[in-house]
Amino acid sequence: MRFFRTLFDTFVQRQDQAHAHRWLWHGKRLLGLDGTELTLPPDKKLLTAYRPASNEHGSCKYPQALLVGMVGLWSGLCYSFVLVPQAQAEQWCACWLSRYLRCGDLLLGDRNFACYEIMARVVRRDADFLFRLPSNRFHRLARRPTNSGRCDEWLVDLVLPVALRKRCPHLPPVVTARVLQYQIPGYRVSWLITSLTDARTYSYDEVVGLYHHRWNQETMHREWKHTLQLSNLRSHSALGICKEVFVQLTLNNAIRAIQAEALPCDGRPLSLKFLDTKRVLFAAISTMALAPIQQLPAIYASLLRKIATLVIDVRPGRSYPRPNDGKPKNKGDGQFVQPARLPNPTGATPCHV
Repeated sequence: MRFFRTLFDTFVQRQDQAHAHRWLWHGKRLLGLDGTELTLPPDKKLLTAYRPASNEHGSCKYPQALLVGMVGLWSGLCYSFVLVPQAQAEQWCACWLSRYLRCGDLLLGDRNFACYEIMARVVRRDADFLFRLPSNRFHRLARRPTNSGRCDEWLVDLVLPVALRKRCPHLPPVVTARVLQYQIPGYRVSWLITSLTDARTYSYDEVVGLYHHRWNQETMHREWKHTLQLSNLRSHSALGICKEVFVQLTLNNAIRAIQAEALPCDGRPLSLKFLDTKRVLFAAISTMALAPIQQLPAIYASLLRKIATLVIDVRPGRSYPRPNDGKPKNKGDGQFVQPARLPNPTGATPCHV
């Protein structure tokens, strides 16, 4: 296991040193944090290590795991991850992964991660955060205007709960954050919370537009589960499952590194087709294995030129809403969450001025 972990960490460090300067936002490394579920092979040992979810109909017969990764939203690299039973909360995984943050990083996440402890841990690492904010969280706190003078953004002071301060005395007792309110036509009002409190350096429109780059991690999860076959793990032991995940995510980083080498300095690997790149690389293995060593540089240069042409077609104006995005979600105990999409999209107007 030590070999697979060392291989993964060494590759990440080398690629980060070689290419990290190419994908910075205001001098900050743009990172995403999110989790995805994996269904594991049916085995009694795995059922013990990765207990499946249960509901009123009983528990699932297949063991299930939660994979939470910290990725580069413009580079496609997986910097670190944690594989835990599905019953483990994503918030706990985020606190554990916060140790890999560096000074100046900017961490993006959905509304699951907008809690006191995660934000305090990010600030303690001299990093910044940008999370989506639930509609019922932190809205009763005293508001202070920002230096932009806008009415749809304000500053709040998040005082950590007493129990959290006793459990983690090393965390800052107060976190100053900036809340932004915005609305996309056709959707309900949304809120963001960030530690980027200077509204002149980090403008309202720039921060709101930046948050939606977080969706890149969702597409990366699709590539992991289908192109790299993380949804079809074969090992029947907990240690073997971890080794398989390390191997596949190291392969993901290798493919993204080759894509970065094929693109110009201002290009992003996520703009290239991941599956087609994998097919081109695997098809070239036999050719490079049989070719004389003197011909390898020319073959590799030709391979990079071919990969650079595998650009994803961008279709402006297209949207792909989720099937049940317009229906209320039942949270149990008689509680329902209103859908994100408005019943009459044409009547929606942006709330910012």
